[in-house]
Amino acid sequence: MMTKDEMEPEGKIINDSFSTRCPKIKASRGRLLRYHPEINLLFKITLCTLLAAVTFVALSWLILAILTGILLIGEIWLLRFATTKQAEIYENALLTPGIIVTEKPIEVVVLANMNTGYTDGPIWATQLYRYKQLPLTEIKKGGIVPCVSGFQGDEIEKYERFTAGPLSFATKDIEAIKRNSTRFEEDELKLLQTLVSNGNIPTEEGIIAWPESNSTDSKP
Repeated sequence: MMTKDEMEPEGKIINDSFSTRCPKIKASRGRLLRYHPEINLLFKITLCTLLAAVTFVALSWLILAILTGILLIGEIWLLRFATTKQAEIYENALLTPGIIVTEKPIEVVVLANMNTGYTDGPIWATQLYRYKQLPLTEIKKGGIVPCVSGFQGDEIEKYERFTAGPLSFATKDIEAIKRNSTRFEEDELKLLQTLVSNGNIPTEEGIIAWPESNSTDSKP
C-alpha cells in the first residue's frame, strides 16, 4: 500500500479525498435527474413548485406567486449545483465494486477502501443500497455493479463514511460501464463475494459494516 504522498491521483481532489482509480464518466444531467434518488426527489419537488407558481399566477394570487417564484429560483439553483457536483464525482471519485444481493427489491452491497493513505493496507467497509430501478444492468443475484464512491470524515487514518452510486445512473454509455467493470482487482471482488456469502454485510441502508478482515485498529 502506497502512502498518501506516493499516490498519484487520477482525477481532481474532492472533499479532501482523491481517487487512484476514477471512472472518468461524463455524466448526463438528464440521467441524474431521472435515476439519482436524491436528485430525482429534488427534481420532483421543483416541478411541484413550478406547478404551484403557475397556478398562483393564473389565479392572480400575486404575493403567493412571487414567494413561490423565489422558492423556485432557489430550488433550480440547488438542482443545478447538485447535478454539477455529482457529475464531478462520477468523473473523478473512486471506482468501487458493488454486487446484487437481492433482486426484488433490488439491493446492492458496495465495497470501499476507507484508507486515507496514511496507513499501510486497505481498510474495507461495505454499505447496502436499495434501488427502485437499475438501468442498463441485468438484475441477477451475484451480478457486479460498477459504482463511484465519494468519501467523508475527519479521522486521519480512515474515512468515516462513503456514498456510492451506480455508473448507469449517470451515463448510457454501455461500453464505458463495461470497461470500468473490468478494472477491479481480483482479490477485491473475491473479498466482496466472500463477505456476501458469509452474510458479513449490512442488512439496512445507512449502516456501514467494517469486515472482520480489517485489523483491530481499523475498526471504529
